[in-house]
Amino acid sequence: MAVKLYALLAVLMFAGVVLPIAHAQLGTLVSTITGIVPCSLGNNISLPTTNVFPNASVQLTCGGNAIATTTTNSSGGFSFVIPSLLVSPVDLISKCNILVTTPLVSCNASLPTDGNLVSPLTFVNTTVSGIVRLAAVSFAFVRGLIG
Repeated sequence: MAVKLYALLAVLMFAGVVLPIAHAQLGTLVSTITGIVPCSLGNNISLPTTNVFPNASVQLTCGGNAIATTTTNSSGGFSFVIPSLLVSPVDLISKCNILVTTPLVSCNASLPTDGNLVSPLTFVNTTVSGIVRLAAVSFAFVRGLIG
């Protein structure tokens, strides 16, 4: 009887570890976040814009805490892959923002040094494989933030 109990426990432990990993690899527990950072000043800066911000440090912040950091490419683009076990898609939309921590003056010397670009996240779609796609599409300049 004890052997059967241990075998059952081993199967349950295996399922508890392997199934969530397999599920995440299939994309059902993953969110992707993409965007292009503008090298512009204003409120609700919408893209496309001719001026982009290459090599800018970008953070995914939730409740004021940095969850992930990346750097924009030469076209100002960035992306994050966030496991839903870390932050759910609903929380990403309702509690998280994209924060550009590199000062705007780094992409254009005539822009101010005392603020950051910030964008909320917008739902794009859910792929057939279950990946939830989100985007940062409307950046605004906010004075006084610190990255």
